[in-house]
Amino acid sequence: MNVRFFSLNSPTYTCIFIACCLVIRKNVFTFKIHNTIAMLNTQSANAEIIHQFLAENLSFESVNERLLALGYDEALIPSYLAEFRRVKNARQQSAGFAYLVAGAVLGFISCVLALTNPVPALHDLFLFGLTSIAILSGCLGLYKIFE
Repeated sequence: MNVRFFSLNSPTYTCIFIACCLVIRKNVFTFKIHNTIAMLNTQSANAEIIHQFLAENLSFESVNERLLALGYDEALIPSYLAEFRRVKNARQQSAGFAYLVAGAVLGFISCVLALTNPVPALHDLFLFGLTSIAILSGCLGLYKIFE
């Protein structure tokens, strides 16, 4: 007795597969539309002015005041502020990742040097000194990433 509970070639599974493909296609299309609109909003912001504000290390309030003083349209100022915030956070996160990687590498080196003990007189320096610096560097990196 050969009993089959389901068949992958049945019309029901074909219909379900087609429906899933259409739903996925619709969601991808909607995602592309939202990304295109977001890119249009960020492209309207002049990157040169934003990098100038970042070089001057201005706060968000002073950027808003400066844009108003330069005579920019009040409808475009939120897009400039959003782009300024995005670029500033990206720089902060990249610096945080650099500190985190430096702390991880230094921690690994201090661990290997403490375990192999190549110079017995410097064992405490490897175990406590380099490890402390590695932990502080890692914590600084995590602070910059999640700030």
